[in-house]
Order: sequence, then C-alpha cells, then structure tokens
Amino acid sequence: MKSATSWLFVCLAGVLLFIAVVLLVVIHNLYSTPAVVPAVMPAPVPVSGYDLGEKAQVLKITSPRPGDLLTSPLTVTGEARGWYFEGTFPVELKDANGSALATGQATAQSDWTTANFVPFKAVLTFAKPATASGTLILKKDNPSGLPANDDQASVKVQFNLADPSWSASAPVAACAVSGCSGQICSDKNMISDCIYLPEYACYKTAVCARQPDGKCGWTPAPALKSCIDKARQTP
Repeated sequence: MKSATSWLFVCLAGVLLFIAVVLLVVIHNLYSTPAVVPAVMPAPVPVSGYDLGEKAQVLKITSPRPGDLLTSPLTVTGEARGWYFEGTFPVELKDANGSALATGQATAQSDWTTANFVPFKAVLTFAKPATASGTLILKKDNPSGLPANDDQASVKVQFNLADPSWSASAPVAACAVSGCSGQICSDKNMISDCIYLPEYACYKTAVCARQPDGKCGWTPAPALKSCIDKARQTP
C-alpha cells in the first residue's frame, strides 16, 4: 500500500512539473519582446534606357544610356521596327542651340523586312560642341517625302567637354559625293579618273553617309547591290 501511494505521488509530481514548465513557456512568449527584424529595402532600379514614350513600341536605344557623357566618335545602338527603308534610317546629333553636330545613317544588323525588332548601329563623328548638352534624333526613313509619313524620336544627351581628345579647331567634314561620275563618297577632296563605268549610274539614288566604321561611304542596300551586280553583268 505504501508503495502504491509513493508511486501515485511521483506521477502527480511529474504531471505538476510538466504543467509548470508549459505555463512558464506560455508566460515567456506572452511577455517577452519580439526580435525586431530590419526591413529589407529594395535595391534601386538602375536606369536601363531612355523613356521614349509611345515610340517605345517601335524604338529602343541601348547605347548611349541616360547619364553617359558623350565624346566623338559616338556609337548609337538599339532596335527598331517599321523604321527602316532599305535597311537604314537617318540619325542626327544637335547641340543645345539646335546646331547640327553630325548626321548619319543607322544600319540594320539583320533582316530589316521583318515585323519584329531589328538591331541597328550608327557611328557619328563630330567636333567639340559649343554646349554641354544636346539632342540625339532618330528619324523614321521616309522615301515618299510626304510630311504625313515623317516621324522621329529624340532624347536629351550630355557631352564630356573635359575630354582632352576634342579638336575644336578641326571640325569633321560632312560626307559628300565627288568624282567625275559621282561615284565617290568621302569627307576629303578626292580626285578620280574620268573613265565611266555603267555601275556608276547606281550611285545616283544611293545614300552617301558616314558608316558604322566611322568612315564615309555608300550605305549598303539591296537595291544598290542589285543595280551594281546587274550593271557589271551587262556586256
């Protein structure tokens, strides 16, 4: 009998101890101060490109980027759709006074006839601007010449006037057509012989502009290539 009583006492003590431990845990959780977890602030989103508004449906500029300090030569890259004609479209750079610094052609880097975005590249060479800011203009090619078909997108840019490589006293000459038969595109005074070749007629409708390598030349186009190939095959 004594043994049963002792066993009952031990069981009761164990239950009371368990209840006491549970109560202590509950009280501790109720009155203890929760650890403060510092809020994680989202990282600032880097500026990925120029805001072209509604023109973003047809144009993207990947270089230069907003905030870049530009020098010469300037390489302009991006993507466009429905903006080309014969694989090119005009690009222009002006200073803050509206004076033209450079004009050139953006050239498609793949098949431009697709309805999808097609990468382009243009190189503009220019002398030191008179202002620290300017405007980069991308114009939709408009072979019809009708004002109703004109379209363009422009973004503000900044120049690095402190760049020691500028040569303000030696402005970059524009590309011009020369030669006896108008077959040369150059920014220098070129002399040619006056022997006429049938293919020279093809250059009358071709575009003479500064090319992606920074040099003046005839802008590659399927129509120009086809015309030259046909003229060379004619006996």
